[in-house]
Amino acid sequence: MAGLLVLGAVMVGRGALSVGAAVVFVLAARDIFHRFEDLAGAIGDAREAHVRLARLLDLLRATGGERAGASAGTTGPDLPARGELTLTEVGFGYREGRNVLDGLTLTVDSGERLVIAGETGSGKSTLGKLLAGLYAPDHGTVRFAGHDLAAVDAARLRSRIVLVPQEVPLVDGTLAENLAMAAGSPDRAAVARTVDLLGLADWVNSLPYGLDTTVSTRTLSAGERQLVAVARAALTDPAVLILDEATAGVDHGTAARIEEALIALADDRTLIVIAHRADTVARGRRLLEMPGGRLTAIVRETADSA
Repeated sequence: MAGLLVLGAVMVGRGALSVGAAVVFVLAARDIFHRFEDLAGAIGDAREAHVRLARLLDLLRATGGERAGASAGTTGPDLPARGELTLTEVGFGYREGRNVLDGLTLTVDSGERLVIAGETGSGKSTLGKLLAGLYAPDHGTVRFAGHDLAAVDAARLRSRIVLVPQEVPLVDGTLAENLAMAAGSPDRAAVARTVDLLGLADWVNSLPYGLDTTVSTRTLSAGERQLVAVARAALTDPAVLILDEATAGVDHGTAARIEEALIALADDRTLIVIAHRADTVARGRRLLEMPGGRLTAIVRETADSA
């Protein structure tokens, strides 16, 4: 537009174009540019919708239908309240011949705090979904308390292993209603008690109507939505809690307080944190590094565990 204005001024100055014609041309050109901007925005929206649809279909494939290894009409083995999580020679890839994980063997003891760190695309989130039973490994097994996750009833599995993702879905309703969207349909008293235990009372009280404040994806920030997800997970009281960059949008102080509160809720709960922030990695008792471009993982003890 700046170039057109300069060109129009030069042509008007030389008498090659009238002022009226220059103005009409500039306005018409601006309208054309706006149309291209609208088209670019529509293309961006379509790409975002495509990604969200792919995630939804992926979730439906992972959670719908009968789980492999479970017989029709059975609920699978019962799971203890707590137990160790074990991966044995686990391999997984989205495309044939291109494994994200290959031959990974790992034992996460009950009550352990493990941090999984690595570059973007190194397979951290994929490993988290395998640990949660959302993905089935191409080879090898993932077991909780000795039970293969592929043979466990989905409802029982979700009550024992909970994954808090990066993106948190909300519904149009009150904060209390959104927090209560957890297994077992907790009542308001349980919601209020969990909010206090997690140290989120100050945040809730800062809202116009507390737990009765109407919220949605548009009214809460990314960090606040993550607080809702963490509270939902705490209400489920799982044996294993997996945070997939769940505190990335929260300030450092709040992230530390939430993570420590989750451990305090149950001393023997296993906490697995997928992160790349230095402070989160430093607070872990054990670190699982997933270097980019490598298929094997390195497990080492952090300085805090010495």
